[in-house]
Amino acid sequence: MSIQHHHHLVGNDLGGWSETYSFMSRDTEANETIAFLFGDLGTYVPYNTYFRTPQESLSTVKWILRDLQALKDKPAVISHIGDISYAKGYAWLWDHFFEQVEPIAANTPYHVCIGNHEYDWPSQPWKPSWAANIYGGNDAGGECGVPYSIKFKMLGNSSLPTSTIAPDTRNLYYSFDAGVVHFVYMSTETDFTHGSDQ
Repeated sequence: MSIQHHHHLVGNDLGGWSETYSFMSRDTEANETIAFLFGDLGTYVPYNTYFRTPQESLSTVKWILRDLQALKDKPAVISHIGDISYAKGYAWLWDHFFEQVEPIAANTPYHVCIGNHEYDWPSQPWKPSWAANIYGGNDAGGECGVPYSIKFKMLGNSSLPTSTIAPDTRNLYYSFDAGVVHFVYMSTETDFTHGSDQ
């Protein structure tokens, strides 16, 4: 088994660059896979807002960080499946979200999959009749997948047109191998029926 070391930094010349971070990954001949899988994390802010921000999200990040540190030199994968930040149209919550997950996402592969709270809106291109209409079709608070598409770059090029005025929604479906597991990510918010692109 070989372990690959990857180094990265984020930023630009205008706004400045981060420190250099690193993470490890396993090759496909590994005999184990360590993965943290969760969804519906949300974002906590330490001040009063007119909507609830889940403090439990801090505990989730803390526990994952504790377990990652205990692994020492064993590579792991983080899989955040849908309902990422619960920003729902409030862009400043995305900033808090990335600050919150930085301790785990900066040094561990962090994979995401879109959920209804990043994508759904009343006139979205595909809306099956059997889907629940809990939020009146405005689950994402007007985001329509745009922040999710811009802020994340997952494997492959799985994008679909959103509308005539918005950019294509990216990171909808992809797959990869990590050790002995083949991870498959798919969007239930876009057409996944037989014959669809997905």
